[in-house]
Amino acid sequence: MKNKILFWIDASLVEFGVAKYMQFNSNYEFYGIFDLNYKLKNNFINQSIVSFKKEWFFWDHVDSKPTEVDMEYLKHFEDKFHINLWNLAYSERVFSKFNPFHVFSSNEILSILEQECKFLEHVLSEINPDFLIIKVTDFHRNHLLSLMCQSLGIKVLSIIPTRLGSRTCISSDVNKIESWWTENIEETKQFDFNHFLKNNGRYRQTTKIISSGTSLSFLTKIKLGLNWALTDITKDFHKTYDHIGITRFKVLIFFIKSIFKKYFRKLFIDKHFSKEIIDEKFIFFTLQVEPERNLSLDAPFYTNQLSIIENIAKSLPIDCTLYVKEHYNMINRNWRPISEYKKLLKMSNVKLIHPSVPPNILFEKCLAVSTISGTAGLEGSYYGKPSIIFADTIYSNLSFVTRITNFDELSKKISNSLNQKIDMIELEKFLKLIYSASFELDAFNLSGEISKKFHHSGFIISSSINLENLNQFFEKNIDTYQKLAKEFSNSITKYLNFKVN
Repeated sequence: MKNKILFWIDASLVEFGVAKYMQFNSNYEFYGIFDLNYKLKNNFINQSIVSFKKEWFFWDHVDSKPTEVDMEYLKHFEDKFHINLWNLAYSERVFSKFNPFHVFSSNEILSILEQECKFLEHVLSEINPDFLIIKVTDFHRNHLLSLMCQSLGIKVLSIIPTRLGSRTCISSDVNKIESWWTENIEETKQFDFNHFLKNNGRYRQTTKIISSGTSLSFLTKIKLGLNWALTDITKDFHKTYDHIGITRFKVLIFFIKSIFKKYFRKLFIDKHFSKEIIDEKFIFFTLQVEPERNLSLDAPFYTNQLSIIENIAKSLPIDCTLYVKEHYNMINRNWRPISEYKKLLKMSNVKLIHPSVPPNILFEKCLAVSTISGTAGLEGSYYGKPSIIFADTIYSNLSFVTRITNFDELSKKISNSLNQKIDMIELEKFLKLIYSASFELDAFNLSGEISKKFHHSGFIISSSINLENLNQFFEKNIDTYQKLAKEFSNSITKYLNFKVN
């Protein structure tokens, strides 16, 4: 019997390329859900690159118009799948403060959730897939599908960037170790940390991420923006809930404001953030990008980073300072509001560090590292520093990592953490496990190349993609996509064998 695989295909198109090369395996039967804008619908529903047994276009089943909500159904759904829908709704950036075009009412949100739940429940009931192949979830709709599959025992598989630079794995969860990974640990007589640090740091990798059109010139952005406003904002455009409230005038005003915000915020950062690391006792706290799934989905109750920083500052030993470093990639989000930076500057024992300062300097000189759910908590251990985190991560079970669940204990746990020593044998074993379970591939660059080629470097999601050009892109990068297809097939085989045993 063939294994049924459901693919979630969105604008990143990476999983579409994977499906193209996995389809040559006769053991699989493919199904696809397309989460693409309306102008791309006909291209992809009638495409011939991948042979899906059945396809669905997501937005045919989820309308932006609010309807009367069936609360009994939603309650039954929560009980059946063990999913907290309000938690999921609050993770959605379109429903949050990050949406400048529309404030969603509770009825609108519930109506959307009901439509999504019914549609996805129907799809899963109809085909009963064995596997779901999906990108690392970043919106509530794809995360909803992932949670539903997990609840039903359908194995979820994604291309996941590991906490090691340019190493990628196929896994069901960015924060969990797969059961079969322990079978593949490479035994080495000696572990060279200097070599490891040089080749597996995430900082250089993440600074090269292509996003939000930052590589485009101002004139190019103007041209693209005008063309998009004149051709894309149609009746069909507003059928999707993530486009509610968008008008040509609002987009123009938003674009102009963004230019000025980014400019003045950067001036403020350059003037008030320190580039000098003096000789004093400090804990190093790394701000995370917002909006970002690492906060909204991985740490839904710790998304207020200013509140976290304030609580840490209140809990520090009297002779210790909190160094807070802005994330380099906030440049892709036009930085944070100056008002937030000013609040941090008013905290007496908090010092803001310029985003250009290499993190290794801070790792070397700090007493400990703190982050909500970022990789810095692990990277600090490479330098012999313990860490304090606020969410479950793939490394949170390490003995020198302190997981905060209660602010009342924060002061005591910080003091205890400062006295912890890094167990290098434990760390080495963990790193070997992740390294052995992963393969060489820059997952960030993978989607970035598609963004650069087909979506104007992430500035605007394209409404017109020539499928012949897309197919040629996959063929040009055949080594990468065949490798990914092989890795997915291997993971499926390992999972099935592990499940049987």
